Amino acid sequence: MSFEVLLIVILALIFLLQWLDGLDRERRKTAEARAKADADFANMMALRKSLADLLKKLAAEPANVGLQQQVLSSMRVQEDANGTGLGYGTLLALFETNSSDKTLRKTVLEAGRIHYGKVAGGMASLDDERRVMNDIAVRS
Repeated sequence: MSFEVLLIVILALIFLLQWLDGLDRERRKTAEARAKADADFANMMALRKSLADLLKKLAAEPANVGLQQQVLSSMRVQEDANGTGLGYGTLLALFETNSSDKTLRKTVLEAGRIHYGKVAGGMASLDDERRVMNDIAVRS
């Protein structure tokens, strides 16, 4: 009888340890997911800040093609339309004061495609393309 009780206690302890191990695995998964979300948020904020810094530099040198490409690259990696909206709006304002610059015009067009693509959650539509062209035409 005592052997059976001892066996039941051992089995109960084994099940208890397995249950606790499962809880620990869930806790670790949750902690990893939280850490990844925190890292993604920090990365998004850094990208927004770098985009803002690039836009300030571009405002000082609107004809700098390298900076224009860096701004577009930064816009492409933005997580949402808030960051791309900042870039697109700033580029439109720069284009308004430098409307004869053909490369800046192309950059604004690409920035508009990126922004409206982020708004749509995929690619910019033909209507979005028309919106961008209208924005450019108004500022020319």
